[in-house]
Amino acid sequence: MNYKCIILTRFNIRFDERCIRTLDMDWLNYRLDLFKQFCLPSVQNQLCKNFQWIILMDEDTPMPFRKQMEQCIAGCQEAELLYLPYNTNINTQFKAIAQKYSSNIDVLVSVRLDSDDLLSNNFIRDMLASLPSSITHRIAIIFPNGLQLYPERHIGLHITNPKNHFRALAEPAKSARGELDFSQIDFQDMTVLLGDQAPYWAEIIHSNNLFNDFEWKFHPRSMHTPLDSFVIDLQDYCHKKANQYFIFLNYFRYRLRQIQHVFSFRQPTIRKRIF
Repeated sequence: MNYKCIILTRFNIRFDERCIRTLDMDWLNYRLDLFKQFCLPSVQNQLCKNFQWIILMDEDTPMPFRKQMEQCIAGCQEAELLYLPYNTNINTQFKAIAQKYSSNIDVLVSVRLDSDDLLSNNFIRDMLASLPSSITHRIAIIFPNGLQLYPERHIGLHITNPKNHFRALAEPAKSARGELDFSQIDFQDMTVLLGDQAPYWAEIIHSNNLFNDFEWKFHPRSMHTPLDSFVIDLQDYCHKKANQYFIFLNYFRYRLRQIQHVFSFRQPTIRKRIF
């Protein structure tokens, strides 16, 4: 079975007018620092090189920054920049990407990677190794375990999230359409493969991205020892007492929010009785 893997990274493409700041040089430089520190080295050091890395950027990106990005990825042969106009439908665009790379292959595999996150060195290798010998319909490959890293606090946590956004999608090349937004996929119509239990990805939690912040439902555990499967040095995140204190503090915040939710839910009824 011949296959090709495509890693898709959205860097600064705009979906609506609220994304105008993604063209600001301060924002771009901040994201570039994260990209160079975490995302880029994790892709460059993949043990399996059978992939193409497509980085999606806005076509209105300032020219000086375009040159910075070109210089930044120059050492990664698998990387290429794709500039898209404002409000492009990414899933429609993927069909054109699929046609470009689907010649002489049987299966096309797509992986989403945010520009401020990272993969373990063996992510692509082990993900492709988990594929069955024959693929006739869409298959999702999920590695449920990963890390949450807080660089500004030097906190490192193990988490379990089967609905993480690092899921891979394998499809017959002739009908491949890909999906960047896995929330739109009906998993009932496909086979779902769960990968190994080791951490295969890491979310970077920073001041400009709190969407993936601490969630108790992800069963956070303190990271005690660094992992050789990641290219970055994780020693700075392995502070047992600090990590455990962080978990305890956030558990307290979590329980407090639950109590506040209960009282906010009951409050309208009480007011109605009074007035």
